[in-house]
Amino acid sequence: MEKPYPRLIRWAEWQLPKRAIVITGVLSGPFTFFSDRGIARCDQLTDDRFQLLRAYAANLGLPWYAVVADDEIENTTFLGRFNGDWTVVSQMGDFTLYRLD
Repeated sequence: MEKPYPRLIRWAEWQLPKRAIVITGVLSGPFTFFSDRGIARCDQLTDDRFQLLRAYAANLGLPWYAVVADDEIENTTFLGRFNGDWTVVSQMGDFTLYRLD
């Protein structure tokens, strides 16, 4: 089950700006292990906390992205949970990379 994780992280990292903050769930461990990037776990973040972090990040010019599995979107209603204009950037298998516009 974990075999594709390094490939998924390489795929995401290839498309992410260096200073981007990434919201993720199942890939939180692989991002920590295979990349040098700060992440926010989607299952431990409320919209209120996200909006606060979003404001701080905007002051620093840090963009937001999300890399989530299709079943995470269904389970946590990701797109409705974190208010903002999310755009699909890319997909790989059951994973989607979103950008917050």
